[in-house]
Amino acid sequence: MLPAISIIFVTVLSLVDLTLTTVTFCHGVQFDETFSHAIAEYSFTSSVFELWCLSIIRTAIILGTLIGICVSRGVGISKVKNSNRPILAICGLQCMLTLIKLLAISEKEHILLDKWFWGLWGWSLVGSSPLLFIEWKILGKVNLARRVRGLNINGNEVKPEECESLLGNDGKKEDKNNTGKFL
Repeated sequence: MLPAISIIFVTVLSLVDLTLTTVTFCHGVQFDETFSHAIAEYSFTSSVFELWCLSIIRTAIILGTLIGICVSRGVGISKVKNSNRPILAICGLQCMLTLIKLLAISEKEHILLDKWFWGLWGWSLVGSSPLLFIEWKILGKVNLARRVRGLNINGNEVKPEECESLLGNDGKKEDKNNTGKFL
């Protein structure tokens, strides 16, 4: 996949995740009322505000990584490739928090009957955690290296034709009349 397409694809996936989470958190309408109510009357056992906050964290991680890759090409890609375990840990912690949230809310019967809660909970557990890791793997495969045509003077790869002697005799100058004395 081309680097530009990969970056656009990951950006769109991240924004779709944020949008889907926001819509399910707000029950499809009344965005300002939902957020003001969630902040003013927050309770861990009756609010799913944390699940929405997880989507903000996921989006910040991916968009921050995209900026890092675009600004510092070589270093950014190598750091993404070498940091699969921390992202797996973040995905695991997200799944654990989502399951803990279900246990905390399970005492509130009216919330368990809400289809919006189950949509948000299911997306947070099954959809967004694997999506974060998939986005991370896609970013690890992006290749933004610049290609230079011509001779590779200081590169690691040496072509055999670059090592051949220009004189045809391995660079040794043979003098038949040389007696070994200096004049």
